[in-house]
Amino acid sequence: MKIRRQTIVALLIALAMSGNHVHSATITWTNTGGGIWSNTNNWAPHQLPTNTDNVFITTPGTYAVVVDSYGANVFVNITNLMLGAGGGAAGVQTLYATNTLIGFNVLNSVPSHRKHAQTH
Repeated sequence: MKIRRQTIVALLIALAMSGNHVHSATITWTNTGGGIWSNTNNWAPHQLPTNTDNVFITTPGTYAVVVDSYGANVFVNITNLMLGAGGGAAGVQTLYATNTLIGFNVLNSVPSHRKHAQTH
């Protein structure tokens, strides 16, 4: 009986320690014509960035990404943001936030040669 209880306790501890692991994804902007943040077709893979994701707006070209409020989501959270492909022949990538957006949080931002963030 004592061994069975120890086994159960060990299993419960192992389960508690495993927890709910959240995996981040790498989400890359693909639309070199620019566009709105909330359109999943502008991203690879075709999904919107979430609060655990690493976001790259580094595809060469001169374009603007407009962070809009979509549906009930008027606050955008992401873990890491890389903005800019380096300038020069790679063009200029611009990030805009609309005035309907309540908040835009980035835990970490990686600087590049061409980094623009504007509100309109």
